[in-house]
Amino acid sequence: MESKILELAISQGIWCALFVVLFYYTIRENKRREERMTTESRLREERSSQVLEKFSDIIKLDLVELRRLMEAQTNRLIEEINAVDESLSQRKKGA
Repeated sequence: MESKILELAISQGIWCALFVVLFYYTIRENKRREERMTTESRLREERSSQVLEKFSDIIKLDLVELRRLMEAQTNRLIEEINAVDESLSQRKKGA
């Protein structure tokens, strides 16, 4: 079919033939470019997913560590509050 179209274009003159050749070239190159872009897009998406998974693991570990530190500080504060309460209770008894 392409050869028939090209023959018809040649019969209409050099400019028509040139237009048809450039038109087919453009269509073919656009198809290749689209395929490359689709492949690159898939690769980017896969890489993004991998990075997000790694960061989510790191964030989970950081959250666990923060929770542990907060519990330790909370327990220390509770102990200090209890010590202050005992000290106040002893002062009231002694006074």
